Amino acid sequence: MPQNADQYQRQDLNRLNHEIRTAMNAIVGVTGLLASTPLDPEQAEYLESIRNGTDAVAGLLEEMSERLASPRSVRPRSLEVWDDARPEEAEATQAGSRLLLVEDNLINRRVITRLLEKLGHSVETAGNGREACEAVERTDFDLVFMDIQMPVMDGLEATRYIRAHIPSERQPWIVALTAAVLPEDREACGRAGADDYLGKPVRTEELQEAIIRAKRRETRAA
Repeated sequence: MPQNADQYQRQDLNRLNHEIRTAMNAIVGVTGLLASTPLDPEQAEYLESIRNGTDAVAGLLEEMSERLASPRSVRPRSLEVWDDARPEEAEATQAGSRLLLVEDNLINRRVITRLLEKLGHSVETAGNGREACEAVERTDFDLVFMDIQMPVMDGLEATRYIRAHIPSERQPWIVALTAAVLPEDREACGRAGADDYLGKPVRTEELQEAIIRAKRRETRAA
């Protein structure tokens, strides 16, 4: 019975971790958008305080995730380890890729869409996995940012569907973008067919680096 109690507590903490990360994603995203606008010195100081606060919360979330992680979890072999994007590659993200953002949270969908648009890309959105599959069936996307926990059809099922039903020449690069950040979550994304992984809250720089990694792989395959 104590083991069951520990399991229930772990599940509850994991759920709380996920919900906090989802809410934090909007705050971090809007902060990034504000940083790209003209600010007077006082406003810039306030913004820096917000950033320091979100960084502190993000650190606590990482500590929580480490405590929740199963000691037997291993880094998935199906998701390759990529180097961070080099500074000279940053301009590659301005080429105007066609992106699909799959996200059920309306606020996060709006914020991440704006972040990607400011990087110079065309963005279509979907609110669940089924909508994502329909979008990929009718449109060729360079990259799909796929949330995982969604209604109707989750991101894992949608990723598996895309890998099984979309012709190889039309297969998009899929980046899992999720608040589910435990090693077993990342492993599940890799097994489903995701090419890359980003945990929430996500920053503009991380989105940019993920796009560069996709472009780098595309160049190597050409």
